Amino acid sequence: MKNRDLDNYDELIVVIQQIASQKGLLKDFLQDLMSPAEYREMHTRFAIVKRLYHGMPQREVAKALGVGVATV
Repeated sequence: MKNRDLDNYDELIVVIQQIASQKGLLKDFLQDLMSPAEYREMHTRFAIVKRLYHGMPQREVAKALGVGVATV
């Protein structure tokens, strides 16, 4: 990854931190930043991470969310 890319990631993190307490603004920002499919995928990925964090086995996560084990 190039330094310029890292600068963009750092800037994105700063922007998200600045608007995080404003749920409506954050939601609008994320929806503008991503395609509808990417936005839905982010929701699924976050659901996967939460379940794994709480100790749910990968196969159970996959079944519960209707995704493939490879996705988990």
